Amino acid sequence: MMLHIQSSENTRLTISVDDRSKVIEYSSPRDQDILKAVEGFLVELNLSLRDISQIQVATGPGTFTSLRAGVSVAQALSLALNIPINHQKPGSSIDAQYGKLPNITESTK
Repeated sequence: MMLHIQSSENTRLTISVDDRSKVIEYSSPRDQDILKAVEGFLVELNLSLRDISQIQVATGPGTFTSLRAGVSVAQALSLALNIPINHQKPGSSIDAQYGKLPNITESTK
């Protein structure tokens, strides 16, 4: 089974397993918990992480933090479960495509 993670929007997460999907809306980007959402969706489907044979993660464009979080979770699952990610070998490095340069500023302290 393929797990698909779409986290390009900072208050919206879409998780799919084969032809079944779930959209989760968050009131704040800080509330987004991708791993918890994946685990909860798998439980709803009476599946476990061991039932996943490959991962597809959206790489963008999208918000910097949300894409980075989705890609990081997908890479960690790929490595831990020893399964392919975006049709590459387990644990492969996947680059997010932000669509523009990240807007990261220096601390004012």
